[in-house]
Amino acid sequence: MEMTEAVRMRTTDRFTEQMIFPKHTSKYILPMMNKEGGGVEAQTIEYFKAEHELSKWSSAVRATYEASITFDRDQQIMQTIRGCSYGLARCRDIEILSSLLGGAGINNTASAQWDSSSADIPGDLGGLLTSAFAQEDADITMQDIRGMLVYYPAKLIPVLNDPIKYISSTTANLATTKYQTETDGAWAETTYGFRMRPLKDLNYLGKVIAVIPSEETADHVMLQRPDYPEVAHIRDEEHQVEKWVNHRYFGTFVYPSSEDSSGKSYKIMTIDTVCDVTPYPAIATIS
Repeated sequence: MEMTEAVRMRTTDRFTEQMIFPKHTSKYILPMMNKEGGGVEAQTIEYFKAEHELSKWSSAVRATYEASITFDRDQQIMQTIRGCSYGLARCRDIEILSSLLGGAGINNTASAQWDSSSADIPGDLGGLLTSAFAQEDADITMQDIRGMLVYYPAKLIPVLNDPIKYISSTTANLATTKYQTETDGAWAETTYGFRMRPLKDLNYLGKVIAVIPSEETADHVMLQRPDYPEVAHIRDEEHQVEKWVNHRYFGTFVYPSSEDSSGKSYKIMTIDTVCDVTPYPAIATIS
């Protein structure tokens, strides 16, 4: 899985979860300056609720009895198990990415495609900070920014490995000399603390997604309980096959920034139209 850095990975024993959050007006219980022997007024916290439901995902594989005759049974089983694990990881990655995109509270558009001569990559990334800090109910600090993950389309790796393409037409020569010594997006980490991550799935969207990982950004939750078997083993004597059916419940929950943010998080941001969109392959469709 490639998206585990962006979310908090955890398990649950429930199919649905209802969570409460303090309203922005109640988020900070501020102390009051008090004299010795003086009283203090009690404050009331107001909450809003959000609910999350896990989705069920299933896959099945089989091995024929003939495989045992050809001494290929163990190899066949291992290959199918490996295929199931790869498929599950792929599905979870796409589910996480789709949920984060749907939960982005800030959506900007690139000044120009990043592989064009008029691109201003530093300006577009800096624009995310401008938008984030402009939100009155966004609790984001510079310490948060220094841990921000910036996922960009993998086909732009050559662009981000070429420092000259970072430079806009208005950048001074002195700055150009500095950037020429920094490749692979290192300038973004040096300047802001961003961690750059190429992601092939973003080729199909032509956009960048930036995430500030925290305990209040997004959770990827998987059901795990002893009374719920994840794998069922079935022997079909009539058709001479063994079958393994896998069931998983999981989902990604985005923490809303406030009761007024429409369920979205200002700690998740996107930049649209950073490159041309590559057509989807059959295996992956990201909503």
